[in-house]
Amino acid sequence: MIYLEKMRKEAEIADAKEKEKQRKKKEACFANAEFVQKQIVEKEAQAAAKRAAQVQMSDTEKQFNKEKLERAMDPSRADGLQALLSKKRSEYRQMHSNRPKNVGLPC
Repeated sequence: MIYLEKMRKEAEIADAKEKEKQRKKKEACFANAEFVQKQIVEKEAQAAAKRAAQVQMSDTEKQFNKEKLERAMDPSRADGLQALLSKKRSEYRQMHSNRPKNVGLPC
């Protein structure tokens, strides 16, 4: 009887150790999953901030575009809006003069 009692206690101890081991393994797995999830969220936030920063123009670019727009809108300038319009008109005329007159569907 003493032998059976001793074996039962050893089995209970081994079972308790196994359950504790499984519990710790499960906790470690959850902790790792949380860590990975946090990393993903941080990386996505950094990527979003980076994309937003890339979309934003620097002050130099803003100034350059402002000056370019002012030049284009000045009707007295030779390289302004009038020059752009005449260039586009000539491109349009050239496109229409080069295209075939009768374009039909293939049979």
